[in-house]
Amino acid sequence: MREKELAKAMDEADEKAYAEQTEAITRMRGMLEDENEQKRQQALKELQAYNKKLALEKRMREEAWK
Repeated sequence: MREKELAKAMDEADEKAYAEQTEAITRMRGMLEDENEQKRQQALKELQAYNKKLALEKRMREEAWK
């Protein structure tokens, strides 16, 4: 009788620990995905700004050449 209660308590503790671990992993994954998306968006903005600068420089060169 007591062994069954102990086994049940251990199973419940294992399930709780597994659930907590899964939640922590999911939370960490979400944070990492958010950070990665933020870095990706920043890199895209920088690339767009660089492309605009190059286009402006090209236009200026073409206007100066005429």
